[in-house]
Amino acid sequence: MCPVCGRQFRARQLLASHSVTHSGARPAACRVPGCDRRFGQTSTRNYHERTHSDARAYVCSECGRAYKHPAILRTHAAAVHGDGARPHRCRDCGKAFKLAGALQTHRRTVHQHRRAHACPHCPRRFDYASRLARHVRALHARERPWRCGVCARAFTQSANLRAHLRRHTGERPYSCTVCARSFAHSGTLKAHMAAHSRFPS
Repeated sequence: MCPVCGRQFRARQLLASHSVTHSGARPAACRVPGCDRRFGQTSTRNYHERTHSDARAYVCSECGRAYKHPAILRTHAAAVHGDGARPHRCRDCGKAFKLAGALQTHRRTVHQHRRAHACPHCPRRFDYASRLARHVRALHARERPWRCGVCARAFTQSANLRAHLRRHTGERPYSCTVCARSFAHSGTLKAHMAAHSRFPS
């Protein structure tokens, strides 16, 4: 078990690799030219490098949506196409979750109060080093490393840039299952679906 955040690992080598995330060391640099991001682990670096590519090799067998990472596909499948089951139950409060990772985050932040990563600039604390780094880049360093190639707007997160690019491409990947309207953002689709449930046709 990690003494800092409480995560458990099957092998000491995995724990040792994980411990680097708490040390602040970031020896693994992104190998894509022009990107100066660094990471504590090579696996995290490799995961990040896929954000530079448009390849989406992981395709949902239910709806055909494609993703860059298998973990995101699994999350999508469980959340969107799952049977609604929430097999992961918190032993402290009984709250149930679809995903084991969501339960771990819940336990760490709600019951263990383990937000081990303190911001050096303000009182905020974070449960993951990556979230602290994102917070510092966005609010304190004012870094916006993700730049639109069309209009030059810059963003603090790659996800925000991807959402912005849909303004230029006209892409609307989020479709309503009731009326087939499509939307550029998942939040807009959620609001639209909520309207269906409030005012059924």
